[in-house]
Amino acid sequence: MDERHVLHFTFGPVQGFVAQARRVRDFWAGSYLLAYLSGLAMHAVEEGGGKIRFPAVRQDELMQRIRGQVPSPAGRAQIGSLPNRFSATVSDLTAGQRAADALYAGWRRIAGAVWQMLRLDDAVRDRWDRQIESAWEISWVISTDGRAVDRRKNMRVHLLPDEPGEKCTLCGQRQELSGLGLGSPESRRAMREWWAGVRRSLGEQSHNLGPRERLCAICLVKRFFPLVAREAIGWAVQTNVPSTPYLAAADWLETLLRVDPAAAAGLYRVAREAGVPLTEASSRLPGLAEAAEAVDPALRNACRGLVSLDGKAFFVECIREQDEDLGLPLSGPQRDRLEAALRKAEERVGQAASPYYALLLLDGDNMGRLLGSGPREAQEDISLALGRFSGAVSQTVREHNGFLIYAGGDDVAALLPLSQAIPCARALRARYREAFAPLVPRVLPPREGTASAAITFAHMKAPLTAVIRETHQLLDGVAKDMAGRDAIACRVRTRSGPAVTWWSPWEALPEESWTLLTAPSWEGGARGAAAYSNSFIYKLRSLLEVLPQGGPEADPFPEETLAILVAEYLADRGQVWPQGMSLGERREAARRRILPLLNLCRVRQRLGTGEIVAKGFSANGALLVRFLTQKGV
Repeated sequence: MDERHVLHFTFGPVQGFVAQARRVRDFWAGSYLLAYLSGLAMHAVEEGGGKIRFPAVRQDELMQRIRGQVPSPAGRAQIGSLPNRFSATVSDLTAGQRAADALYAGWRRIAGAVWQMLRLDDAVRDRWDRQIESAWEISWVISTDGRAVDRRKNMRVHLLPDEPGEKCTLCGQRQELSGLGLGSPESRRAMREWWAGVRRSLGEQSHNLGPRERLCAICLVKRFFPLVAREAIGWAVQTNVPSTPYLAAADWLETLLRVDPAAAAGLYRVAREAGVPLTEASSRLPGLAEAAEAVDPALRNACRGLVSLDGKAFFVECIREQDEDLGLPLSGPQRDRLEAALRKAEERVGQAASPYYALLLLDGDNMGRLLGSGPREAQEDISLALGRFSGAVSQTVREHNGFLIYAGGDDVAALLPLSQAIPCARALRARYREAFAPLVPRVLPPREGTASAAITFAHMKAPLTAVIRETHQLLDGVAKDMAGRDAIACRVRTRSGPAVTWWSPWEALPEESWTLLTAPSWEGGARGAAAYSNSFIYKLRSLLEVLPQGGPEADPFPEETLAILVAEYLADRGQVWPQGMSLGERREAARRRILPLLNLCRVRQRLGTGEIVAKGFSANGALLVRFLTQKGV
């Protein structure tokens, strides 16, 4: 095999395709489709005698299924685990075209299965084919320079067709499939009637298409792919994934099961009497399933049922909502009874469920450069390290009660309950460093083999498309650019838009500061003994605004400012102090509580040399702590 024949293959769009998601299942399906299509292209290269150099695919479960092997244990390969680019040593110059042909053949097969399921009118066939055939931009080169494929990609020879008329309500880019929406009231009425007919034809699956949704062919394939997977790709995939309300309620539910299983069972019975569906029965988070099993056997079945309920049942605003898309289909008396039962459960926990969940993205730093240069042996070592990391991701996310969307190469996307997002990010970063530790400094210089993370704490009713897009921007623009890589960035995203943004290089914070960023237990309500009151946070905010903005990292916090904050903290009547504690002891205790918070308020940046410098102060760290303490309620 001629060593000069190295194929570098990539296709997209990636972020745009994945981020165009109204539901969590859209997000998962988009990621899985990308990984599956990439696997088809790799398999075509392997069948032609090629050897995949990156990523390491020998033990990959999805790749095993594509090859016709059964992964161990059976039933796996449910996570997109292959990146959208690969390199391979090949024996001829046509391997790239074979890979591209295999990718599009698989895509057309999936699209055909969705077309058959929807039983669409032949009048829209041309529009369907136009959109399906223009879905992917594929670039490949045969070169020893791994960066050549990016130069090829930048030529931009993939021209998209015109998309007239009303646009898809999910992606907003392509024409909705009926083609009837042309701007006039009559055409829009005809368009709505056409889509109502499609929804009626779906029968029991009509809930998969919202009453106001009008989609393009590509978004329809993504939406319905999980329902046709067995026919289209040869094995079934998960069709039930946790909803954003369910993820948001997870911490609260786990606490309710622990503090009062009887109240949990009672809430379940009222919900079922009201007709709340068991939509989460197949998508229960691991921590909730374990909590339901830990209760008294007499209550176990009811508690299992509780953690299978539609997540909207745990929020009063959703119970009251009469819109079919946003609430639950309940009558007035049913709403009243369910709301009363939920209020009682909230009293037992001490607070209502938080309406916020977390989206976590993690990405290796400088990975394109590392893979695009250096000798073949080094690239293979990097590929194996990424394989070790990917193999640890699923269990790490599961241990933090999360739902893994994607884990391929150096990229991870996961959804988590509020309390688990930052601990999960830290654990994933540790797994990444462990995977690359054997390569430093033998293969990589000391400051390589690092990863950055972005977390958006999003309101459950914030548009998921916007949350995904903004989290990618947070990762690239803040964690990597502003913080200098090997860093974490967090943002609170309300229904109306981004609110608080905070970042830090990973190692810049002491453990005491990290502890503040772990949402506290629900037991005892929103404020524990060491919580910070709103008045204290706002006082801190006003003081930080007048401090010098810059200086060495080692500069101490001004003592006169610290004294003012200690006095403000002691004046808070909500603080509980041990009986007999002297004023001096209280001052010292207050100082110990405040300093970790002030550490979070230092704005830091990693320079190109690796040195971390302080760039000033910001109250965003304190505001993030307040949000996590109060859980957005």
